[in-house]
Amino acid sequence: MSISYSANRFGVLASLRFRGPSSNANLSKEIDMFYVKNVPTWERVLRVVMGLMALGFAAIHWGGSPVAIGAGVMGAVLSMTGLFGFCPMCAMVGRKLDKGA
Repeated sequence: MSISYSANRFGVLASLRFRGPSSNANLSKEIDMFYVKNVPTWERVLRVVMGLMALGFAAIHWGGSPVAIGAGVMGAVLSMTGLFGFCPMCAMVGRKLDKGA
């Protein structure tokens, strides 16, 4: 019994892995990367601290207020981007880390 399906209307499944450059496919290992960090360490620490502060504010003032809900969402996003070191908005504008820094 065989089950076939397509992920999109063109019938081609898109790969979710990015393969690192290799000069010789037989001799070098392929590197699977899910994302490339685009936030420097000092900013990651700042994002985590500010995100936790925003989550604390949201927890204290939780009661359906739009400000508390907004602070909670913002705090969660800041904390996650700080923990992972990847910011989708920075990636959209082309921000990359300097390899020398």
